[in-house]
Amino acid sequence: MCSEQSCDLVIRSRFNDFSRRLNCSVLPKITFCLPNSRLDFNSFQIPQNVKLADPDYYVPSEIDILIGADVFWDLLQVGLIRLPTGPYLQNTRLGWVISGTVLGNKAYSTNNQTSNNNIIYCSLSTSLEGQLKRFWELEEVDSGKSGNNNTYTEDDRLCEDLFTSTTIRDSEGRFAVRIPLRESTDSLGDSYESAKNRFLSLERKLDRAPELKSMYSDFLKEYLALGHMTRIDRYLPPYYFLPHHCVQRESTTTKLRVVFDAGAQTSSGKSLNDLQLIGPPLLNDLVGILLRFRQYTFVACADVEKMFRQVLVQAEQRQLQLILWRDSKQEPLGIYQLNTVTYGTASAPYLAMRCLRQLAFECDDELVSSNILNSFYCDDLIFSHDNKQELLTLCENINKTLLSGCFPLRKWSFNFDVSPSDSFTKSLSLDKNAQCKTLGLGWCNSSDELHFKTNLNIDVDVSQLTKRKILSFISQIYDPLGLLTPVIITTKILIQKLWLYKIGWDDPVSSDLACLFSKIVSSFQYLPQIRVPRHVTTKHVQYLQLHIFTDASQDAYGACAYIRSVSTSNEPVVKLLCAKSKVAPLKPVSIPRLELCGALVGARLYKKIIESINLTFNNTYFWTDSTIVLGWLRTHPIALKTFVQNRVVEINDLTSGCTWSHVSGVLNPADMLTRGVNLPELVHKDLWWNGPGFILDGNLEKYNLPDIPSDLPELKPDKVVGLHASCNSFPFDKFSSFVRMTRCVAYMLRFIHNTRHKTNHIQGALSVEELRRSTILLARLSQIDSFPDEYKSLSIKSSNIKYSRNMSGLNLFFCDDLVIRVGGRLGNSDEFTYDKKHPILICSKHKFTSLLFEFKHKYLLHAGPQSLLATIREEWWPLGGRNLARSTVQRCLRCVRMKGKTLSPIMGNLPSSRLKPGFPFLITGTDYCGPVHILNRQGKGSRLIKCYICIFVCFATRALHLELVTTLTTNGYLLCLKRFISRRGKPAVIYSDNGKNYVGAAKDLGDFLANNSATLMDSMAGDEISFKFIPPYSPHFGGLWEAGVRSCKYHLRRVVGNSNLTFEEFYTVLVQVEAVLNSRPLTPLSSDPNDLLALTPAHFLIGRPLTTPICEDITDAATYRLPRYDRIEQMRQHFWQRWSKEFVSELQTRTKWQKNKGDLNENTLVLIKEENQPPLKWRLGRVLAVHTGKDGVSRVAKIRTASGEILRSFSKICPLPVDITPTENQVSRGGAC
Repeated sequence: MCSEQSCDLVIRSRFNDFSRRLNCSVLPKITFCLPNSRLDFNSFQIPQNVKLADPDYYVPSEIDILIGADVFWDLLQVGLIRLPTGPYLQNTRLGWVISGTVLGNKAYSTNNQTSNNNIIYCSLSTSLEGQLKRFWELEEVDSGKSGNNNTYTEDDRLCEDLFTSTTIRDSEGRFAVRIPLRESTDSLGDSYESAKNRFLSLERKLDRAPELKSMYSDFLKEYLALGHMTRIDRYLPPYYFLPHHCVQRESTTTKLRVVFDAGAQTSSGKSLNDLQLIGPPLLNDLVGILLRFRQYTFVACADVEKMFRQVLVQAEQRQLQLILWRDSKQEPLGIYQLNTVTYGTASAPYLAMRCLRQLAFECDDELVSSNILNSFYCDDLIFSHDNKQELLTLCENINKTLLSGCFPLRKWSFNFDVSPSDSFTKSLSLDKNAQCKTLGLGWCNSSDELHFKTNLNIDVDVSQLTKRKILSFISQIYDPLGLLTPVIITTKILIQKLWLYKIGWDDPVSSDLACLFSKIVSSFQYLPQIRVPRHVTTKHVQYLQLHIFTDASQDAYGACAYIRSVSTSNEPVVKLLCAKSKVAPLKPVSIPRLELCGALVGARLYKKIIESINLTFNNTYFWTDSTIVLGWLRTHPIALKTFVQNRVVEINDLTSGCTWSHVSGVLNPADMLTRGVNLPELVHKDLWWNGPGFILDGNLEKYNLPDIPSDLPELKPDKVVGLHASCNSFPFDKFSSFVRMTRCVAYMLRFIHNTRHKTNHIQGALSVEELRRSTILLARLSQIDSFPDEYKSLSIKSSNIKYSRNMSGLNLFFCDDLVIRVGGRLGNSDEFTYDKKHPILICSKHKFTSLLFEFKHKYLLHAGPQSLLATIREEWWPLGGRNLARSTVQRCLRCVRMKGKTLSPIMGNLPSSRLKPGFPFLITGTDYCGPVHILNRQGKGSRLIKCYICIFVCFATRALHLELVTTLTTNGYLLCLKRFISRRGKPAVIYSDNGKNYVGAAKDLGDFLANNSATLMDSMAGDEISFKFIPPYSPHFGGLWEAGVRSCKYHLRRVVGNSNLTFEEFYTVLVQVEAVLNSRPLTPLSSDPNDLLALTPAHFLIGRPLTTPICEDITDAATYRLPRYDRIEQMRQHFWQRWSKEFVSELQTRTKWQKNKGDLNENTLVLIKEENQPPLKWRLGRVLAVHTGKDGVSRVAKIRTASGEILRSFSKICPLPVDITPTENQVSRGGAC
């Protein structure tokens, strides 16, 4: 059976918390039902305390899952019971299972006991077949872009951060790294049993091969001797045991290598590799390194000795790298921990190469750093230079740099003789083998030639030839530079033919295919004759040209590149650099299209060459034998059909500044890589190895561009556009909804269609295509309205078009939909849609555009201007779109409600009550703060009660009076007011906010004075206290007492803190705070040295009775003639003089609200800001009147809401956009959007 699918699943026990993750192959059926017939379970006599994993084991059932040997041994537990009738009971983590031979089954009678054995063989076939099909899938070939992708994923960035923050170096300079983990090691289960079982299996295998066991043992002994692993006696979690096995290979240094399996799952179903980050890709491009290898005259090759094992793993993580080993079965199992980076772990390549790159980053020598970064392929170093001595110096510097990080280089190879007297070369570990491999390619350093693998098995049994064997042979041919492309393309074509027959992997192929393959294989006996000079240019180059030939046939297409170099002695040399070919798709494609694909391969090959080598070409020439392709490349892409257009655009971008010319098919070397050549012929094909003779001669004039055929295929048909000038354009202004407008036009277009096509009516709901055609038509009409001149000129393909400044850089063109689109610079992208690459041009001042923006704004759930514009530009290109996006959001009622932006009038002038001299507290502001907690009494059983602080602030002197009150009631405030009057005198006016206690106190005082006016007439002398209230919810109107509250709290927090005081104690502290606050300076200290006192509120509170009448002003009277009483009064009035000169002048500047920000008019629709409600629940209202202050600035408005009329300051009012006029019902409901 053969499986083509796999899946991951988790098995769990019914009796405990055991679970295990498995990777399984999927089959239609595993085997027949088991058991074959129903069994008599009573005859087994199973003990009652045994819990079976499958209670219905005796009933024939289908097998759902087959667990392999790699997991089976992990399931077994101690416990084995033999039943009287034959089978066994075995204890497992999933419960007890029954297995074995069943004898004497009473459910059926037979004289002969038979035994049925079902043998199952299952292999997993991955998507190899699908991968090979990609050889000839055209889109796979032409849609990809060459070049490295340096974009890091989130995991890559995390891995880099972990490396830079945790890596250290020891005293020798050796790196010590941490294994980058994406999650905690706590999720690892037990790995010992699984590793032990696999080791025992390995041990049995090694016992059967003594020579292999000896090499295996020697390898690990060396591992131990070098300190790369250490034997340990015990281990603690978290730990992980690595199973291991060996890999044998052809190598001059290591015939056998032990590799470790960090992907082995633990009992929890997770492996060490599952927890690791693999890091960003750091491997350099193989083809690029080989191209640079052929660039200069002298080359050097080496590799890092045991590169992975030169990097230590930090000690605390080494228990994640435990292995089991012993030399013989007589010894106990030994536990070893690996101390270095281990091949087989997911992060090992990244960690080793990242340490190597770190040395390059830290190196001050730019040339050394560049070669370490760009000339390494894993642990292989290959670089070249035109100067022998400079190359040796570079080798020495690279060697020193790498040795500083404990990365020794070995197996040095040069293409020249190295002097043994040189101090540097004496220390080198030279590879004396003249025939060596360079990144898989054979290289003879004595002759400086490249060659290919010669140990291919060419003895093929035609009668037993299968698709698997054919592919196995072809996969052995390694040619990254494409030097054998004319031969290898025949094998690719053969593989493609195998798929046409749709035969299995192990089915015999037809006789004609077998004979064809036999001829191909037999020709490979000539492979040793192919020797390619490594150096691709001449010595002492003064002039360089690059020539790339492209071609296609019905079977394949591709390109080959040649370098023509001219030395200082004017001797030209032409050599093949590299080649690339692709098999043609199975789906028939025209020859001109395939020729264009070949040209695209050539353009991409050119880009690869330019990015890889450090040569500067004086000229670059592209050659093709297709005049149609040359004609397409000279045609504007807009006039070409999509398939041709996309490829022409990419070719022109990649080959900008290069010359495309025509060459006959006979002289085109690319013809060989599209039709195929036998290997014996290729050996002597000078056209392939050195290019056509006219390149060597440099005679290129006669190969100028020939006449291009006038009837090029793949051109779009010409469009005839009729414009009808009409004074009555489409009535965009009659629509207020983009959706309603497009649907209306869509139904109009449907009506026109149904009228013209009597038998093909469209019915039902509007389709997506109908709505798209409607939108395109509306966009076309808006363009005719907004850009009439440009539309007309573009529609007739006029070459003399004058664009405005905001349209000149858009590369506009007229498309098939008869609308103007933006050409832009995204045409080469295969990731974007056509609308994204070429959006439709629209004008932001047109009604169509404003409706579109409003629709998209609501569709995007009221997105902001930036997001709205970005989404619009996926299909449209609005001129001035940024301003329209902002205005759309600003006009949206729901967005305005969510932002809740209030008005900020200019800071008002100070009221006259704050600028008029008089007795302290004559004009007073009052407020509450708190609560504070005090003890009801001292001693045991005391409890905390709430109290509040009532603050009285003098408007003129900013003096403070603090009272402690126990309730927030009107009566409580009246008592507090009486204490205040008794100590500070009766105020004329009291200002406060709209607290209920203040409003109630004003009412009670009014009632009290009205009912007792006759009794109190003599004592009150007709004086009354006037209460005045600031607008509701406007604390900034009472800034004077709010500042007093803040100052009071400042001192109380620092003095009282978390202490609990009694009423007397707290009141004492409060009076002391009052004294401190009344002693603070009102103005900055005077610069006069004779003035020792700063003006404070206390100056105005000293020495007057509470009922002192207002006296005349005697500030300027002569002191010598005043009696003592008047002299004291003159001193008091002197304080008021200083107050007028020093303190009042400090109040002149406006510290904030320096400008009017917005104004409010009657009938304006507004939102009323409420602190404890979200913006969508703020009440909607209309302004009835605005109250203007004495300075002519309005700061308070009367508003009508659904619940009545209210008064609010501008700071609590959010005006809505002026063009929104809701109905009366909407106001009553609180507004709607």
